[in-house]
Amino acid sequence: GSRLVAVYDKMHLCDMGACSEQAQGITRGAAEPCVFELRSADAAQSCRVGLCICYDIRFPELWRRMCWGERTIDSGGVGSVVGDADVVLHPSAFIRDATFPMWHSFVTTRAVENQIYVLSVSHAGESFGDSIACPPWVGPIGSEQALVESGGANKAATVELEPEVLRGCEEGVVVLSVDAGTLRTVRAQFPYRQDARLWAAE
Repeated sequence: GSRLVAVYDKMHLCDMGACSEQAQGITRGAAEPCVFELRSADAAQSCRVGLCICYDIRFPELWRRMCWGERTIDSGGVGSVVGDADVVLHPSAFIRDATFPMWHSFVTTRAVENQIYVLSVSHAGESFGDSIACPPWVGPIGSEQALVESGGANKAATVELEPEVLRGCEEGVVVLSVDAGTLRTVRAQFPYRQDARLWAAE
C-alpha cells in the first residue's frame, strides 16, 4: 500500500501581483528543508529527493541546504547531515507575467550550481505551461567510463546533457530520467563541492 514519505510547508510566500499568496491570507511554513529517500531495487540507483514549491526557487540558500546538506549536532552531541538531495521536485504555478521569462533560468542555475536534477512543473492552462526537466549539467560532459579510465581527466568520449521543456499550455508529460552515474560524473568533473569555502557540511 501507499504511505506518506514527506511533508513540506512552503517556506517562502510570494507577495507580488496575481501570484500574491500573502494577499490570500496564506501563512509561511517553518524554515526547514524537506528531503526524503527514494529507494530502488538497485541500491546504486537509490537517491535522495528534495521538495520545494514555486517561489522557493528564488532563494538559493534553501537549495544549498537541501542539496549540499547542513551539518547539525543534536543534544547528545551526535552529528548528522540534513539534506544531500540528488533530485529536487518543484511544483509551481508560474503565471505568464513579467516574472515568467526568468523561471527556466532559475531552474537551470539551481540544477547546475548544486549538481542535481530538477523537475519543475507548472499548471496547464492559458496562463501557465512550459514545465521543465533539467539535468545536473547543461552541455557536454565526459562519460563516466571515460573518467574512470583517465583518472578524472576530460576525454573525448562525451555525452550531451540538455533540459527538456514541455512547450505550450496544454496538459502533457515531461519525463526526468535520473542516473546516479551522471551525478557522479558531473561532481567529479566539476568539483564545486570540495572547493566551496563558505559551506559547513563536508
